[in-house]
Amino acid sequence: MWGVDADYSGYQIALAYQQMENYDKVVERLLNFSTDFSNSTYRDDALYRMGEAYVKLKQPDEAIAMFASIQTQFPNSAYLADAKMKIGLVLYNTDRYAESIDAFKALVSDYPATSIAREAISNARSAYVDLGDVQSYADWVETLSFVNISASELDSTAYESAELQYLKNNFGKAFTGFQSYVKSYPEGLFKQSAHYYLAQSALEIDSTDHALAAFEVVNSFHPMPLRFQH
Repeated sequence: MWGVDADYSGYQIALAYQQMENYDKVVERLLNFSTDFSNSTYRDDALYRMGEAYVKLKQPDEAIAMFASIQTQFPNSAYLADAKMKIGLVLYNTDRYAESIDAFKALVSDYPATSIAREAISNARSAYVDLGDVQSYADWVETLSFVNISASELDSTAYESAELQYLKNNFGKAFTGFQSYVKSYPEGLFKQSAHYYLAQSALEIDSTDHALAAFEVVNSFHPMPLRFQH
């Protein structure tokens, strides 16, 4: 039989363990919280703290399950929006980019024109960049009435995505990305370095003709510093 305010005491002990970064103990204290204190107002708090603890313990699927439980069990929780964001971030940080995009898009749909929606858009942008699918990002943000993405921002995003694939040694994707960039932004902010990396990517995939053509474009530019990565 639990005493008065035992739920509060148990929750506070878990928070103390969290402050001490003893995340195993956090989970241990809260794992049966909803069962032990079925009427407690701290049940959603407990799920959220367990989700955070599982993130620290590098158990992403368990973390997602805790955050998702807030959505299903406590749709009016003050933690709801943040729990949804954390699901997207856990997916992103475990390289599940397409799934993370779906999570971030859902946030934008649920909370349009809010700060959390703008944060979700920024996070989705990162996922699209990692996927090398900038066009889908551009198509999506154009449908959002409360967002105004400039041409220079899309230019930078397209270049960043192709450059990231190059730095990851994904030369096939880099080649495709730089080809798309120079076609979409012939006078783009990074046109010179884009042609250079297009040539280098072409060499890496044994596409000599494309490499020579890109190097010829590079040589046609006036001398200027190139944005090269080593």
